[in-house]
Amino acid sequence: MSRHIRFFGRINSQGGGVFFKSFVESAILSWRSKSDQYRLTTVDPADYESLKIAVTASKADDLNIWFWPHPSAKLVLGKKVVWAVFESDRLPAQYLESLKRFDVIWTPSEWGKSVLIACGIAPESIDVVPEGVNPSVFISKEKRRFPTDRPFRFLTIGKYEERKGYRFLLDCFAQCFGGRSDVELLVKCDYFLDHAQRRDQFEAEVRRRGLNNVLAAWGDWNDFDYRSLYSEADAFVLPTRAEGWGLPIIEALACGLPVITTSYSGQTEYLSAICGEYFPIAHSLVPIQDPDFLQYWAGVDECGALWAEPDRDSLSQGLIDVVDAFVPWVGRSERASEIIRQRFSWDQAALQGLAALTARAAL
Repeated sequence: MSRHIRFFGRINSQGGGVFFKSFVESAILSWRSKSDQYRLTTVDPADYESLKIAVTASKADDLNIWFWPHPSAKLVLGKKVVWAVFESDRLPAQYLESLKRFDVIWTPSEWGKSVLIACGIAPESIDVVPEGVNPSVFISKEKRRFPTDRPFRFLTIGKYEERKGYRFLLDCFAQCFGGRSDVELLVKCDYFLDHAQRRDQFEAEVRRRGLNNVLAAWGDWNDFDYRSLYSEADAFVLPTRAEGWGLPIIEALACGLPVITTSYSGQTEYLSAICGEYFPIAHSLVPIQDPDFLQYWAGVDECGALWAEPDRDSLSQGLIDVVDAFVPWVGRSERASEIIRQRFSWDQAALQGLAALTARAAL
């Protein structure tokens, strides 16, 4: 009888949902090509009937891969692997205890592994298995040229929260390009709760700075919608304080956009492969005090967790430099795109997951 491999997670338009869908689709294709001894299925832990079937049918030699440390994992028989994706350099005790219930921990970056070890997780239980990007969707278009029929367009994408550095970005953009009609900033900044309230907050921040050259896009978009957005931009900027992986950053790089971003946390896994081909925003480390973040990561402040505080002068320098030296930056971004698309596809991520399991004799 075939051994069962289950992927536990949920598909949605958020970063975690895209991660689950993309990794599993690649894994199902690449892992099945290696062997016909396994049955690969997905389970949504929020679907009670699907979870009940998985628990009832599970056996001691099954392999169960969870995309977050769901409490129901303890009910399922077999070897348990869990993804640990986070944005702080210290982790709450409750979260760490939940990870210890699993046999193997996957995290997408060496930075993430170093955080887990510093928090007391045994190094031998951790494997670095990167996330990825879809190179068949996020494609570098023909050689970019400085726009002559419209304003130069910066793009930023991410949930409207303090962690993404939006107010910081608006301040620097106003300082560099406020009152200008030849440069604009396009922002895609939904939030998974209180959409209308967040939109009002963002629009108020834009009005307060008197920015007529900041545009906003909203709504639930698919990959092809985002590809169109990247193709219509000239450069990408995200002064993020921390990322588990940073999906919009790697998508922008794959699309060949000059990228300005913070070189800290999970995105360093792929940014370290393209040193000199993007603009790194200088930063310092500061305590995490954001109420939004603490609402979902209770206890992070109590354990002394830090994240990046981007440097204003550095970000301003990056914004101006990309506009004033656009042609050299296009060359850098083209080289970055080639590296990212070859080394950090979802197929490569799935193969690295397979290699990690094989090395542990889990397959």
